[in-house]
Amino acid sequence: MNLPQSTFFNLVLPLKLDVIVYGYASSFQENPIGKVVQVELRRKTYWACIVSYYEQTPSFKVQNIQSDLDEMPVVLSLPQIEFYNWMAQYYMCTLGEVYQAALPSIIKKNGTTSYQFKQKSTLCLSEQNLDFDQFKGVKQIQCVQLLKEKNFDQSTLIKEYKISKQTIDRLVEQDVIVQKTQIAPKFKLYKKTQELSELSEDQYKALSEIKKAFKKLSTCLFKGVTASGKTEVYLHLIDAYLAENKSVLFVVPEIGLSSQLVSRFTSVFGEKVGLYHSKLSDAQRYEIYLKQCSENPFKIIVATRSGIFLPHKNLGLIIIDEEHDYALKQATASPRYHLRDAAIYYAHQLNANVLLGSATPSIDSYYNAKTLDKFAYVELNKRYNDASYADIELIDLKEAHRKKQVSQDFSDRLLSEIDQSLNKGKKVILLQNRRGYNNYLQCDSCDHIQICERCDVSLTYHKNQKLYLCHYCGFKLKELRFCQSCSSTSLKHLGAGTQQIEEQLSNHFTDKVIQRLDVDATTKKGAHDRIIKDFEKGKIDILVGTQMVSKGLDFNNVGLVAIINADQSLFFPSFRTNERSFQLFVQLAGRASRRKGEQGKVLIQTFSAKHRVLDYVKQQNYQALYEAEIQERQEFDYPPISKRIKIIIGHQKIDKLTSGAQVLSSALKIELQDKVTGPQYALVSKVRNIFYMHINLKLSRSNYIAEKRFVQSCIQSFQKNYKDRFVFKIDVDAID
Repeated sequence: MNLPQSTFFNLVLPLKLDVIVYGYASSFQENPIGKVVQVELRRKTYWACIVSYYEQTPSFKVQNIQSDLDEMPVVLSLPQIEFYNWMAQYYMCTLGEVYQAALPSIIKKNGTTSYQFKQKSTLCLSEQNLDFDQFKGVKQIQCVQLLKEKNFDQSTLIKEYKISKQTIDRLVEQDVIVQKTQIAPKFKLYKKTQELSELSEDQYKALSEIKKAFKKLSTCLFKGVTASGKTEVYLHLIDAYLAENKSVLFVVPEIGLSSQLVSRFTSVFGEKVGLYHSKLSDAQRYEIYLKQCSENPFKIIVATRSGIFLPHKNLGLIIIDEEHDYALKQATASPRYHLRDAAIYYAHQLNANVLLGSATPSIDSYYNAKTLDKFAYVELNKRYNDASYADIELIDLKEAHRKKQVSQDFSDRLLSEIDQSLNKGKKVILLQNRRGYNNYLQCDSCDHIQICERCDVSLTYHKNQKLYLCHYCGFKLKELRFCQSCSSTSLKHLGAGTQQIEEQLSNHFTDKVIQRLDVDATTKKGAHDRIIKDFEKGKIDILVGTQMVSKGLDFNNVGLVAIINADQSLFFPSFRTNERSFQLFVQLAGRASRRKGEQGKVLIQTFSAKHRVLDYVKQQNYQALYEAEIQERQEFDYPPISKRIKIIIGHQKIDKLTSGAQVLSSALKIELQDKVTGPQYALVSKVRNIFYMHINLKLSRSNYIAEKRFVQSCIQSFQKNYKDRFVFKIDVDAID
């Protein structure tokens, strides 16, 4: 395709901007839509993506595209471009922010084109039909026979097969073998080591129902109780799509918390599987991106939410495991997308299917399936191989304290049950959903609580480092000896974190191996997998951690699971608190009694033993939770009854923030009236020296597009009229 010199293009740069018009690049020999190019803007060089033609000659001066990055063969498909356009529109952000999130960071660094692939030299036969009589010596024949099977690097032949360099050199001189140089990928390739397992009758029935459901609706909610064997159903479903030459995207909320599941995938499908997540290096992520652009892509991508941005050829199926998990929602930067909703749109665009799997589905997904009939619905209600459910009991901490049957954060009953379980050779899992040693430091004289200098949040004490840390901005403060308000030395640490729970356990069970599983304990590469494997092998007796211990873990011989303080979850200020607490507790309970013949126990310590959610958890009654939650949300017009948008507005000066937020809120109320609440200060009202307020909107489903358009016009008008530098963050379908 020859393009005329007068052609102009719309380009997207990795900036908080939409499209910018640029002129022709002389190197173009074919249709450049989707290509990554280099451009200059304000004397800086950037990469940019060509997304469309500019229909007419601009009335303004434009710069030409500098160069076509041929050495970076990244070309976006039209479905990708359309998907990114939708994402910018739906999540109310710029195209530049979407492309910044979507493309590998190596491309984005200053528009550079320099990337060095790792080269690997291997030895191979120059021809396959060889006369073995021409070779002299056993080692020459052995070398040729090995290379007839596959290529080897020279060091492997020398070290593992004891073939001398002299023998290899002689075969090279005879033109029997030749050296071949090829690219050695930085990402890992896996070997197939297992076959698919045979499904149980219930699993096979669920698989058949899912396939049948996809003939009617493109999205299916798959509710399978914990330990029912959903993973095996996933594997068989994927195998069916591979047989039709379709590719599959399998999404997990956090790759580190799904190591056992990932191992199962790679052992069954081997080199067909590629992993894509934030723990990979920039180079690894870039090479996987290029492989997916090539003619030989991975057929299965196992990824976190960013995997949706990869090029997907012939995509037939997207599976989202643990679809209820809030890690699937991007909350810290634009686009603030929810992977579930983005995947459903993208799959519809590609005529693919989406399977949403969970033992405790989100209220939103269940509502879409059971009330709106947008999703098909399939259940798997029996645990695999007739494994029994764990007994769930409550420990009333009010009563335990009254009877003086509490030692620090442990009731006597819980300590006794831990001891009994360990004496039977069983393992124990404990949940304390707070990191660090103590949650805050308070002065006994003036009640002053030490907070972060840059954020309106208390500092958490980390005993191992002897530091007070802010979990929002990373601010550090050395151990304090006196109150910074009144100079008193009467300081007390309050609120136990995982580090203190670990210490308390060590004092009670001196001869047992206790290990934490939280963000602080898994900072080193491979630490999470090591802890999981050690617990699996019985090298760890007690595993204590944050909600990490509830996610994706499949262990045998777990005799006891316990929640140290359920009230930390039950009273968080959010309309989703009951839903979230139920999901956390039921998922955690599901870690016990996962094998036939095992009878585990779950203990929940609480000061609120009559809380209705705990009744639902004891009965594992999702339906009762759902009905109660939907009734409340209908009464107060919360999602999924309405559509929610949270406008986060910030400023360095609190008075300007207050007046500005009030002006915007008043403008929104002109048309939306009581659908607008706020402005009100954020739960953490100051982060990194910027004060924040929230304006919450509950928009109607029936008139959502028009109301959303009005919201956007109000924000744009405000930003145009106010000269002060306000920070704006728009969270569409906000979780809290």
